[in-house]
Parts: sequence; structure tokens; C-alpha cells
Amino acid sequence: AGTHTLRLERKTEAVAIACVTLGQPDPIPAYAEYREQRQELSAGQETVVRRQEAEYPLEKNKASLYATYDNADPATQPSDPRYVRLNTIGQSNWNTNGQSISWEADVPENGWYALSFRVRQSELPGTEVFRALTINGEVPFEEAQFLSFSYARGWYVYTVGGEEPYLFYLEPGDVITLTAATGPACGVLREISRCVNEYNRLFRQILVVVGSQPDLYRDYSLEREIPGLTAELQALLTRSQGLLAAMEELYAKENAQTTAIKKMIELLEMFVDDPEVIPAQFDNFKGNIDSVASVIHLLNEQPLEMDCLFYTAHYDGDIPAGVSFWQALKFHVQRFLNSFCADYTNVGEDAARKTVQVWATTGRDQAE
Repeated sequence: AGTHTLRLERKTEAVAIACVTLGQPDPIPAYAEYREQRQELSAGQETVVRRQEAEYPLEKNKASLYATYDNADPATQPSDPRYVRLNTIGQSNWNTNGQSISWEADVPENGWYALSFRVRQSELPGTEVFRALTINGEVPFEEAQFLSFSYARGWYVYTVGGEEPYLFYLEPGDVITLTAATGPACGVLREISRCVNEYNRLFRQILVVVGSQPDLYRDYSLEREIPGLTAELQALLTRSQGLLAAMEELYAKENAQTTAIKKMIELLEMFVDDPEVIPAQFDNFKGNIDSVASVIHLLNEQPLEMDCLFYTAHYDGDIPAGVSFWQALKFHVQRFLNSFCADYTNVGEDAARKTVQVWATTGRDQAE
């Protein structure tokens, strides 16, 4: 309640504003309500396990979301032990909040389908990334608002809903969109930003007294020079401990982000116990502030690589994420043997075609 100021600042180009409307967003139903609202719709009779390649999207909102490749896993289709095949999409290109990729649902008939994705998130150890799922531009139910993809060095199949999959009512031509989103990490990011502001404020107060190069043999009497220093340190310590608890609740495993917060807590505990050690630990305090501030950048990154989508109906089995041992062995042996006969000075090895000589100042990946 009250009066607030909304400001729009022009960056580039012109725009005309007719009006501004404030209102509540439409409530997103829970999954049980979503099913109940559509219980009269037919389930379809066909048993389906249909695979749709992710590197052929219907649309995307960034030019950097182009097809990429993984030539080390034969289960990533299409695969080839010799040639590079563009068979995935995403990787580090799909890591910015708001970037979205859409696919047209490849289902044979109207009905209820479980949605699965063959994905890999191997860039942020111990950290989960999030995607918002929409169908025809709308979040179908609350549980699909933020899908959490955990870290893994290899490929795995992520099914929306886990062991008891959520079912989506899909019709041929429906548009499925995944959008990179910070999701549940939004609250943590805001709290980290506030803590960093408090750390920097305290740092500046101490800097005024001790200078940039503190004399380790001098008593600066910080508690007298900075009134309420101990109480301020204790409040900041309590706030940091609450931040760490929120991060440990969000991320099941310890990662570089939680480690940075823990180091700051240890340093603040030392300051609270004995403020006289602050000058000797002043440089460490500054370095820890930088480490905590970098967490904001790391948590904003949402990298994810996708191979394909699966639509399943009336199917009780597991969708394999890989191939058998013998298939993998055959593929890697062929790949090893082909490495001896590949011409790495050539791009495109079809001698029957006319060739064009191209000078490129970029790397081989860009040339290909």
C-alpha cells in the first residue's frame, strides 16, 4: 500500500506508452487441480515412447542458442565416430536468465503424456540450474514453474515429476518452451547482495581507521573508533549464518558458493571473539568480500545442454540415458582408429565436390 515511483529509462530507439496497468497475476493451479480441470479429456490409447531431437527447435529468443555437438557419447543422436554431428543444443550458450527454446510437440494424438529430457549439466559442480516450463506460453501447473537440473558429469534423463511423473495434456502442434530462470535462487541472490553491501559498508568504516596498509604493531582501538562495532559484527554474523542455511537448503551438496559463505562466517566469528585481530585479517576480509560477491555471478549462470525430448504414454519402463557396454566399446574403438586417418587440415572431405579456399582468423570449431 502507498505511492511508488515507476521509471522507464530510454536506452535505444523510440517507444510510445499509452497506459500502465497494475494487477495481480493469474494464479497458477497445483498439479492436482490441473488434472481435475481436464479429467474429462481423453487419455489416448497408443503406447508411446517418442523421441524428439532438441537441436531442431521451433523457435528461440537468442541467436546464440544454436546447435552444438557431443561426439564422445554414442547415445547422443545422431552420432558418428568420425564426423562432427550437430546433435545437441545449449551448453554454456544457454546460461542467461530469460533465454528460452521452444519445440513443437511431436505427439501422435491428443492425450496425457509424461515429459522427459536427456540433459547434461557438467559446468557448475554441486549446483542446480533451473528451467521454467510453459506450454503454449502458459505454465500448466505450479510444480512445472521451476524444474531443477542437478550437476552430473555425464548425460541423464530428467523426467518431470521424478518417479511419479506429472502428465501433461498435449495436442499435436502444442509449443513446449523451457526458459532459463534463477527460480528458487532469487531470494538467495537478493540476500547475498544485501550481505555484500553490509560487508562493504563495514569494510569502509574499518578502512577509514586502519588505512589500506594496517600496521600490525599498532593498537587501533577499533571498538572506540567505531561505536557499536561488536554489535554490528554480531548482527552481520547472524545474517551470514541465515544466508548459509538458506543456501544449504537450496543446494543439497556443498559447492564453491557455500564454501565462500562459510569462510566469511569463520572470519566474522574471529572478529566477534577478538576485534583486535581485524587489522591483521583486513586483507583476508577484503578477499572474502570479493569471493562472496562473485557468488552472485555464479548463481545467475544457468548452463544446460540438451540432447532430446521424450514423450511417453502408457509406458512403465525406464528411458535409458546411454547405450550398452559393447555398443560404447565399438563406438570408441572406431573413433580411436579414425583419429589416425582424419585430415585435420581439411573441412569437408568430399573430393567429388568443388572446393572453395577460405581464410579464417577464427578457430577450427568456428570454421566447421
